[in-house]
Amino acid sequence: MHDAIQFKEKIGKYVTNLGIILVTMLILYVSYVTFYAAPLKKKMLGNQAPRFITTDIHENKFVFDNQVGTKIILLNFWATWCHTCQEEMPYLNDLQNSFAQSDFVIYGILEDLQPNISAVREAFFKYTAHVPVDFPIIVDSTNEIAELYGTHKLPESYLIDYGGNVFYKHEGPITADDIEFIKSMIKQIM
Repeated sequence: MHDAIQFKEKIGKYVTNLGIILVTMLILYVSYVTFYAAPLKKKMLGNQAPRFITTDIHENKFVFDNQVGTKIILLNFWATWCHTCQEEMPYLNDLQNSFAQSDFVIYGILEDLQPNISAVREAFFKYTAHVPVDFPIIVDSTNEIAELYGTHKLPESYLIDYGGNVFYKHEGPITADDIEFIKSMIKQIM
């Protein structure tokens, strides 16, 4: 009987200690998100967009720095497997075509993790057989560019002004409700 009471006391202490550890971990996680991760994303707005060098879907070298200052840029992070990315594609095509004769361009940053550029190209051309894409595609098959921008959920877009500053960040798919707002911001920058 005495052993059973001691066992219950040990279990009780174990459960209490486990509870304290879990509460501490929760507090640390909330603190991290509140004071570190969220402000990092917000700090990007108004600051210089991270620069990168990669290739486009046709395997040509793409230097982002060469584009900054010549155009207003919308970087759209997406993937061929992403259903909400597919839903936003007609709106992005409309946006690109609305400003076809201006200094605005969308660069789609393709986040398909594939073993090589040939596999990325194959996935892209298979995708575009069903879903047209009317703007240039940049390849980020290692997620390095997404990491630079803090992008962990697709789709996500960044509007960048002539000076290379992040003017606006859009999380999630661009929809019919968003398109007029984004067009007005582009006109404001022009």
